[in-house]
Amino acid sequence: MVARVIAARTEIIQTLHGYSEGHSLIAGSAELDHESASLMLIMSDLAPKESSSLDGWLTGYPLPGRRRYVISRTWPAPEMPRPGCVWTHSLIVDVQLLGSYESLATFLDMLRRPEGDFASYRRPLSAPPRARSAPLPSSLFSAARASLADLYGTTRQIEREIDTFENAQLLISALWEQQWPDLRARFRWTTLDARPSEDVGKFDFILRPSKNLAVPRRGKELPPEQRQAWVVAALADLRAGGGGVRSELKRLAADVRSGRRAFSLLVSTILLVGKTVLRSRDAHSLINMMARRLRTDEARLAKGTILAALLRDPDGLTGRNLEFALSLVPDLDEPEALAIARACWSVAQTDFWELATSSMGRVVLHRVLDELPAHELAKAAEHNASALHIMIEHRPDLMCEPSLWNSTETLREALMALVQQNPKLQTDALKGVFAAKNVQLAKKLAERYGTGPMFGAYIAWERGHGRPDALLSGFEREWLVAAAADAEATRAYLKGEFRLRPSVVALARLFGPSSFAPGPGENDIWAESWEHCAGRPVAQDREYIGAFFLYRACHYSAPGRAERFALAFGVLLDAFEDGLRDPGARGLVFENFTQYGVFTIFERDITKLYRGVARLVALNRVPISVFASTGRMRHFEGLVEQLQWQPGGGQAIRNCLQDADRRFIGEKRIKLLEQALR
Repeated sequence: MVARVIAARTEIIQTLHGYSEGHSLIAGSAELDHESASLMLIMSDLAPKESSSLDGWLTGYPLPGRRRYVISRTWPAPEMPRPGCVWTHSLIVDVQLLGSYESLATFLDMLRRPEGDFASYRRPLSAPPRARSAPLPSSLFSAARASLADLYGTTRQIEREIDTFENAQLLISALWEQQWPDLRARFRWTTLDARPSEDVGKFDFILRPSKNLAVPRRGKELPPEQRQAWVVAALADLRAGGGGVRSELKRLAADVRSGRRAFSLLVSTILLVGKTVLRSRDAHSLINMMARRLRTDEARLAKGTILAALLRDPDGLTGRNLEFALSLVPDLDEPEALAIARACWSVAQTDFWELATSSMGRVVLHRVLDELPAHELAKAAEHNASALHIMIEHRPDLMCEPSLWNSTETLREALMALVQQNPKLQTDALKGVFAAKNVQLAKKLAERYGTGPMFGAYIAWERGHGRPDALLSGFEREWLVAAAADAEATRAYLKGEFRLRPSVVALARLFGPSSFAPGPGENDIWAESWEHCAGRPVAQDREYIGAFFLYRACHYSAPGRAERFALAFGVLLDAFEDGLRDPGARGLVFENFTQYGVFTIFERDITKLYRGVARLVALNRVPISVFASTGRMRHFEGLVEQLQWQPGGGQAIRNCLQDADRRFIGEKRIKLLEQALR
């Protein structure tokens, strides 16, 4: 299917009209729709006002729908029995194919008068080889200048005379080749001195050969309309046979559908933007003229090109220039509108927000907001709090910007009002407040929205910036305390997927070792949370967390109790040996053992710990095997030594030797236990 469509666009349909019991279609390579066939029947039989030469005449016109274009040549047929008969050979070309050619002469050379055999007209023609436009002969400069001024200075039908058929063909070809594709597809022209007809309609341009053409006087001053800059530039392009003007016309006219009336405006645009110094008055005048002659959705690229030239000097985009540029944004394409929006942000941020009043303005406003760093937008919000809702609506990540939350009280209230309107912003808002290190504001937000979002902001900080091997700062601790005001939110945090050990220690200190007591058969939430924490606790935290888990092992019989004893024992022994520095941890340790024995004031703390743990082992509160692979060997030796003096200690050692996995305990420690029984 695609191949057939491509073939249809590259093949050229041809028809031959002539006399056969009246003017009719003699041959054709394709069947046309009724409307197109009717128009071609009329156009192929136009009669001249006077007798014409044997050269005949040329005609070009679009078919209904403007998807195909007809190029034809008509010859008198005096050999026919009826006076006024003609032969007309027509080429029907797809407008996209037509727009890709530089030279009209390529198609004109394909037109031929019939010589008796009509069979060749029943076959489609292949697209001809491409050729470049030829420079206009100097003898036609005067006619070309006048034709340009007339043709593109008005929308009425233009009629001019020229000396020969050959020159008519050259001039028509030059004018047609300079046009952009859509203008070509609309252009109705002929070299026939045609009689007006309602069935045919007006031509854009009639260029008829005349033997009585008056020779223009040399030295005669040109009329003002022929001295206009755009006429001079277009004529120079014709003289060169192509170049910058026609290539720029093709580019700038991509969105123009108003035909001839746009030509002078677009050439003027090319001249204007090529100036080294562009006067804003000239730019305003030209764009206002476009607004009067063209539809609002046309020439957006041309308008944007003019404004881009103005923007070469950003300092010039102030006052009237700025107001004018912003007024054009709704009618521009995105690249040009975006250039204005960027320039406006640079020189007049207050006016920048006016872009939000049009659909294209909102598009480019959002594009600029996407490009700007958060801190720059935050700074702008300080001076224009009324635009804050536009910023946050498109860039909710700005809620995470700390400088916004450390700004004025008015701006903070505006931010909190936005959070009130859109609860989805709560998490990002708290992230911003956290980054701003504003605890008081955080507490205010927590009062309004609960502490769940506060934990969310804290977890986000942990994942992105938290250090698992460092103590929390004062601010971080304060934030955590504020978030933990809700015990259920704290429980949810402890059960979450990600935590840092310093955070768990801080919460353990806040809630104490008796918090969240496990029910019968329930796991210890603190132990599970600690097991899945990231990082290692610092020395000061190790002391407390060891005492914390020792307390919970002594008081709660939750699953994993023995492991908590082992954890606490290993941590505390290291801390005691190094010299316990946390008074709270020390008091918590010995509070656990007073019910199991009396310590003398002369005993070392580490000896007290050995004896306290040994007493628990002797009472079968915890098996000695859980300590066998933890801690240093000398700690294990100290524990066994104290266990020997405890009532029931010997039996505890025997039970360990009978039940324990020797590979788990290790041969060296097995020997130590066996020696203790001798």
